Amino acid sequence: MSYTDLYYARKVAKEFGFAHRLWMPKLPILADSSSETILLGSLVREIDKIFEPSYPLTTPLTKPQILLNRLKEEKNRLKLLSNDKLVLSKKVAGATILMKANKNLAVGAEAGFPGIPYSKSVNFGITKNELVSVSLALNEEAEIQSIPTDYIARFGKLFGGESKEAFPDVVVDIDDELFIDLVVLAKNFSATYSFNQAISSRIEDEISAANASLSSKLVFNKANEYSIEVKIKDNKTYVIGFKTIDWDEVDF
Repeated sequence: MSYTDLYYARKVAKEFGFAHRLWMPKLPILADSSSETILLGSLVREIDKIFEPSYPLTTPLTKPQILLNRLKEEKNRLKLLSNDKLVLSKKVAGATILMKANKNLAVGAEAGFPGIPYSKSVNFGITKNELVSVSLALNEEAEIQSIPTDYIARFGKLFGGESKEAFPDVVVDIDDELFIDLVVLAKNFSATYSFNQAISSRIEDEISAANASLSSKLVFNKANEYSIEVKIKDNKTYVIGFKTIDWDEVDF
């Protein structure tokens, strides 16, 4: 299994003003506060690879948001001010995230439409050799939520950087896994897919069929001879990208 089975890009998000790599899941993850898979502050499995990038899974190994919950429990000892927030929010209305095939776009043989919900229902037989770029356009509801690294470092210092002391109830070896410390949230965003071949009549027929079956969730439009725009309209909030942090990499 490769990271391209789960993600279509590992992108340095310069659009957001930072140099961290974001994992861009092929299938966006529903950001539901009642879900057992809520990501921000959760501990997830790291799949180690030798000849290609190691990558995270997205199912929490423990109760979701364990890092965030431990920070809340130790808030007084962290010496945070009353107005200090454990989760920072930054609106990114109007931002565009561009991924190019010759740079940071990495998809499997059957490319389809990575980065949008319900993408498993629509493929159109598009291969990775045909897909040139993917561009996500975020609306006014898009935001970045993150846990300040400084707070994580302060928390770790309380326990001498020892993960087993910081998380006494966790059975797995935290030093071998990853925390998710930043998520990009988007709702009713759009994605534009550009190809190196003109859109055929067969693809146009596929677009018509998809619009007929998914009209309450997605709308496909032929943007031009070489591009298809997909608008998400299901009024749900998704994690479209996230960043991880390794406990061993924090400066305690």
